[in-house]
Amino acid sequence: MIPTSVGRARTLTHPKTGRKIPVSVIREEIHVPPREGPPYDGKDWGKYVFGAWLEEDIKEPGDYYISFPYWRNGRFAGQYTLRAEPQIIRDLFKQMESRGWFARGS
Repeated sequence: MIPTSVGRARTLTHPKTGRKIPVSVIREEIHVPPREGPPYDGKDWGKYVFGAWLEEDIKEPGDYYISFPYWRNGRFAGQYTLRAEPQIIRDLFKQMESRGWFARGS
Protein backbone atom coordinates (compact mmCIF):
# COMPACT_ATOMS: atom_id res chain seq x y z
CA MET A 1 0.00 0.00 0.00
CA ILE A 2 1.40 3.37 -1.04
CA PRO A 3 0.69 6.22 1.41
CA THR A 4 -1.20 9.14 -0.11
CA SER A 5 0.70 12.24 -1.19
CA VAL A 6 -2.40 14.37 -1.75
CA GLY A 7 -1.98 17.76 -0.08
CA ARG A 8 1.80 17.46 0.14
CA ALA A 9 3.93 20.31 -1.23
CA ARG A 10 6.36 19.29 -3.97
CA THR A 11 9.82 20.80 -3.97
CA LEU A 12 12.32 21.11 -6.77
CA THR A 13 16.03 21.68 -6.30
CA HIS A 14 17.35 24.88 -7.88
CA PRO A 15 20.09 23.81 -10.33
CA LYS A 16 22.52 26.61 -9.39
CA THR A 17 22.02 27.01 -5.65
CA GLY A 18 20.91 23.51 -4.64
CA ARG A 19 18.15 25.13 -2.58
CA LYS A 20 14.89 23.18 -2.35
CA ILE A 21 11.94 25.34 -3.40
CA PRO A 22 8.25 24.43 -2.89
CA VAL A 23 6.63 24.75 -6.31
CA SER A 24 3.33 22.88 -6.25
CA VAL A 25 0.84 20.94 -4.16
CA ILE A 26 -0.30 17.44 -5.08
CA ARG A 27 -4.07 17.61 -5.63
CA GLU A 28 -4.82 14.13 -7.01
CA GLU A 29 -2.93 10.90 -7.54
CA ILE A 30 -3.29 7.62 -9.40
CA HIS A 31 -1.47 4.34 -8.74
CA VAL A 32 -1.29 1.52 -11.26
CA PRO A 33 -2.01 -1.71 -9.37
CA PRO A 34 1.09 -3.88 -9.23
CA ARG A 35 1.22 -6.88 -11.56
CA GLU A 36 3.60 -9.75 -12.00
CA GLY A 37 6.50 -9.52 -14.43
CA PRO A 38 8.42 -6.60 -15.90
CA PRO A 39 8.37 -3.68 -15.36
CA TYR A 40 6.64 -4.30 -12.01
CA ASP A 41 9.07 -6.91 -10.73
CA GLY A 42 12.56 -5.44 -10.70
CA LYS A 43 14.12 -8.67 -9.38
CA ASP A 44 16.99 -7.54 -7.12
CA TRP A 45 15.67 -3.96 -7.21
CA GLY A 46 12.28 -4.93 -5.77
CA LYS A 47 8.61 -4.55 -6.67
CA TYR A 48 7.55 -1.36 -8.49
CA VAL A 49 4.32 0.65 -8.44
CA PHE A 50 3.84 3.41 -11.03
CA GLY A 51 1.59 6.44 -10.74
CA ALA A 52 0.69 9.98 -11.71
CA TRP A 53 0.27 13.16 -9.69
CA LEU A 54 -1.83 16.18 -10.64
CA GLU A 55 -0.06 19.16 -9.07
CA GLU A 56 -1.25 22.75 -8.68
CA ASP A 57 1.31 25.55 -8.91
CA ILE A 58 1.81 27.37 -5.59
CA LYS A 59 2.54 30.80 -7.09
CA GLU A 60 -0.07 30.53 -9.87
CA PRO A 61 -3.13 28.68 -8.49
CA GLY A 62 -5.11 27.18 -11.36
CA ASP A 63 -1.96 26.17 -13.27
CA TYR A 64 -1.39 22.42 -13.15
CA TYR A 65 1.38 19.93 -13.86
CA ILE A 66 1.38 16.16 -14.22
CA SER A 67 4.25 14.09 -12.86
CA PHE A 68 4.93 10.37 -13.11
CA PRO A 69 6.42 9.04 -9.84
CA TYR A 70 7.23 5.46 -8.99
CA TRP A 71 7.65 3.48 -5.80
CA ARG A 72 9.83 0.47 -5.09
CA ASN A 73 9.11 -1.89 -2.20
CA GLY A 74 6.40 0.48 -0.91
CA ARG A 75 8.69 3.55 -0.74
CA PHE A 76 9.00 6.54 -3.06
CA ALA A 77 11.85 5.70 -5.42
CA GLY A 78 11.84 8.54 -7.91
CA GLN A 79 10.12 10.43 -10.65
CA TYR A 80 10.30 10.08 -14.37
CA THR A 81 11.68 13.17 -16.03
CA LEU A 82 8.37 14.23 -17.57
CA ARG A 83 6.71 16.96 -15.51
CA ALA A 84 4.55 19.09 -17.72
CA GLU A 85 1.30 20.99 -18.17
CA PRO A 86 -1.75 18.80 -18.87
CA GLN A 87 -1.95 20.04 -22.51
CA ILE A 88 1.55 18.73 -23.19
CA ILE A 89 0.65 15.36 -21.65
CA ARG A 90 -2.57 15.29 -23.71
CA ASP A 91 -0.65 16.03 -26.94
CA LEU A 92 1.94 13.34 -26.16
CA PHE A 93 -0.76 10.78 -25.36
CA LYS A 94 -2.59 11.61 -28.61
CA GLN A 95 0.61 10.97 -30.56
CA MET A 96 1.30 7.78 -28.61
CA GLU A 97 -2.23 6.55 -29.31
CA SER A 98 -2.03 7.40 -33.03
CA ARG A 99 1.23 5.45 -33.29
CA GLY A 100 -0.31 2.41 -31.62
CA TRP A 101 1.83 2.57 -28.48
CA PHE A 102 -1.09 1.61 -26.22
CA ALA A 103 -1.89 -1.45 -28.33
CA ARG A 104 1.60 -2.88 -27.72
CA GLY A 105 2.17 -5.30 -24.90
CA SER A 106 -1.51 -5.51 -23.97
